[in-house]
Amino acid sequence: MFYICFNTNIVLCKSFYHKVVIKKIVELGKLIKPVQANQTLGSSLPHKNVQVEPSILSKDTQITGINKMSSTEKKASVFSNIPAEEDLKETSEAQFTEEIKELAESLNSVIEIYEYVRNNINFEAYYGSRKGAVGTLDQMAGNDIDQASLLISLLRYKGIPARYVRGTIEIPVEKVMGWTGGETPQDAVRILASLGIPTVSVVSGGKISHVRTEHVWVEAYVPYQYYRGAGPMKGQKIWVPLDPSFKQHEKIEGLDLSSIIDIDTEASIEGFKDGIIVSDKLLSVSRVNVQSVSEKIENVDAKIEEFINQKGLEKIKSEELIGGKRIIPQDLDMLPLSLPYKVDAVYEKTSVVPKELRENIVFSIGSNYTGSNDFKYEAYILD
Repeated sequence: MFYICFNTNIVLCKSFYHKVVIKKIVELGKLIKPVQANQTLGSSLPHKNVQVEPSILSKDTQITGINKMSSTEKKASVFSNIPAEEDLKETSEAQFTEEIKELAESLNSVIEIYEYVRNNINFEAYYGSRKGAVGTLDQMAGNDIDQASLLISLLRYKGIPARYVRGTIEIPVEKVMGWTGGETPQDAVRILASLGIPTVSVVSGGKISHVRTEHVWVEAYVPYQYYRGAGPMKGQKIWVPLDPSFKQHEKIEGLDLSSIIDIDTEASIEGFKDGIIVSDKLLSVSRVNVQSVSEKIENVDAKIEEFINQKGLEKIKSEELIGGKRIIPQDLDMLPLSLPYKVDAVYEKTSVVPKELRENIVFSIGSNYTGSNDFKYEAYILD
């Protein structure tokens, strides 16, 4: 694992992003528009005054109330009931790679396509399009936009028009906790808001009762008259809303690793501290005995692997081993006509991810003394 930071607005830490970075380095020389301004959410219900630029709540913001934020009126676009040619096209977010094609061919109906993404792709909270369909399938995880891209790519490859829908939704806080994995209502709100997703809490009786957040889901133009998406693709077609990213999870305790590896945790921590120097403000650590740390980790790995082999647990999932959360699967007989939460406002329907929601990578060359930027290159990470 490695980290690359060229004044980027994201952390790149996996091979998928490594390939993207190399591609962007080759393309240096092009000039891309500057970074967009920040977004805010309004405070009125129903929510009609949303800008299109992201904003992160400050640490000092009280989340036990509806946050008062500045806003500017944004008029909703005109939504066509007739699919456009672009609703079937391959895009940088919704690509038709061999992996996407193979998966789509294995799924026989709209319900199977939807349930695959909904029941198998883990939700991650971050703002904007970062992975696209390819990265989301590769890592089996993504946010609302990236899971929408995966669903759209599968649908479009099968000849089903699909588009992105952007709006503001309101969810009971208990469902938000089950969605994000937050242990408390405050944690659930912070998970969304601190990672850049425009989010406000709704308070009733002095407690957080609902969460209002900006969200992206999918509309698919499918035959709904017969079997409601479960059978042959025949009959009258309508736009059906589908949200694969909104799902509930159950907590998994995992195995008691301390008894398996038989290691004194307190002694191990003290062993790691031997000889190291910690800065006054706890900002840096030096003189770490890397060899000693590596040997301890290898020892733990060997004991866990031995236990797995002895118990025949070779196919065990990571969350079952160390603990975590697991998606509660949904089994549909027919496609629903509505989403599993309240939609306060819909203000954009598009065939591609809007520019302001695209995660960009920025390379810059400047002086630490003058603060000037002599060269700056910005590009959409999925192009």
